[in-house]
Amino acid sequence: MIGIEYILETDWKKNAYIIATGDTQLVNVSDRVHHLWRDSSHARTLPRDNRIKEQARILSDFQKNGWA
Repeated sequence: MIGIEYILETDWKKNAYIIATGDTQLVNVSDRVHHLWRDSSHARTLPRDNRIKEQARILSDFQKNGWA
């Protein structure tokens, strides 16, 4: 697991969302966050260089926009 992947796993996955927001049913998750979670899952299947680029994009989006 690379550094970016670790940060996505620990800071920006569903469990982190639940802890940060208290939304245990995930009813208030924005479409953008749902898309990022899906993109993150897909990124794991990409070749290493592409995976790193995609995970960097996803992490940057989360860092700029948070859970909004």
